Amino acid sequence: MLSYAPVSRCPLRPAAAAALTLLAAAAAPVQAAVTALPPASPPRTTVLVPGITYERQDRPDGQVVHVLRVRPGERQSIHPVLAGGSASLRGSLTEAVASRRGAGAVAGINGDFFNFEHGHPSGLMLAGGELVSEPEAARSSLVFQPTRLLAAARLAFAGQYESIDPAGLVATRTRRIDAMNRPQALGSETILFTTAFGQLTTPKGDSLFEARVRLDEDRPFAPNEVRGGTVIGAGAGGGTTIGAGHAVVTGVGSSGRGVARELTLGQRVALHTGIVGLPPGVLDAIGGGPLLVQDGRAVHDSGEGFSSSQLFGRTSRSAVGQDAAGTILLVTVEGPQQGAPGVTVAEQADLMAQLGARVAVGMDGGGSAQLAVGDDLVIPWDSPRRISTALLVSYQGLQLSTLPFRISPNDDGVDDRAGVVVAATAPGRVRVGGDLDDYV
Repeated sequence: MLSYAPVSRCPLRPAAAAALTLLAAAAAPVQAAVTALPPASPPRTTVLVPGITYERQDRPDGQVVHVLRVRPGERQSIHPVLAGGSASLRGSLTEAVASRRGAGAVAGINGDFFNFEHGHPSGLMLAGGELVSEPEAARSSLVFQPTRLLAAARLAFAGQYESIDPAGLVATRTRRIDAMNRPQALGSETILFTTAFGQLTTPKGDSLFEARVRLDEDRPFAPNEVRGGTVIGAGAGGGTTIGAGHAVVTGVGSSGRGVARELTLGQRVALHTGIVGLPPGVLDAIGGGPLLVQDGRAVHDSGEGFSSSQLFGRTSRSAVGQDAAGTILLVTVEGPQQGAPGVTVAEQADLMAQLGARVAVGMDGGGSAQLAVGDDLVIPWDSPRRISTALLVSYQGLQLSTLPFRISPNDDGVDDRAGVVVAATAPGRVRVGGDLDDYV
């Protein structure tokens, strides 16, 4: 009989793991090797943790499809993260999963498109209630509603600033804020930098004028709110220190002249971070596109401002959707660099509909198309691209490392023992023991 030894009652701290040894104990004398347990062939679907499964599909047409399914539940969750920790840094998908393993992360998929030079997301990034970057109005964003239902929405940024007189009345007309936490891209625009930018100072450049604002409250910016503050610094050329509890309003070109004129030292200012179309109570949303499935039907003509090569080229692609039962689908298709045909956007839409999605949105593709299960990328890349954003899948419960497919207790020193790691995301005590048959 195979058994866990010893039976253990381990006190677990948050993000702690207890290592146990699975002993392969055979009755003496040993006559022959015990048949492998579990069966030699791995199952088609792998249960990572309760409610979260991974499946690899090798299709007759040569397509290789990787599918993560996240069943709705109190312990299962999916949320967007900045892969490199800020809006100005890219990071590894597997490192993003590994660094959050103590919080329950078990898998992840790449997120939105991004600026290859500067690393910032192309569209909306709203993570845990903090607004990092504004939506791209022409493209779909994936919205995680409080009801646990996903929605695809075209959202628009309605950022504004206005200077306020000491009595609390508006002293000048409202001015538009065009973007958040990215370098200048237009000849005339206004950009709001927050600590989510990730750099100590704002980017330098010509024709810039900036105002540093000390905020009345030291907390992250949220969508659809007004934040008050006082201008404590102003100057031209960029390179302004952001700092905790502060924000910087950057005006480019003619917009910079407006900032210089209206946001002078000591001036009170109101900063608006409006997102038009965002449902109330939403804490997580991520940009992407195009829309692939709506009401269970594949969408082939959304376009959303993507180029013809982005839409019609056969390549590796990622997408996120949800079926009618509430199960979230994270899907990555291999491409020519993996020896597979790859898919167009239209074929990707058909695939998501076939998998049962009632709604689905595309994420970045090509070299950015990645899906990680634990420490491993299941879609092989010689040199995985560092990405801007990701969606991580987490489980708030006990996690046991996967047992090997073969345990042969024939006392030959090979596969007689297997290490098992038990991890928890919350303090408490855990008992692991009993016959192996109870766990298979």
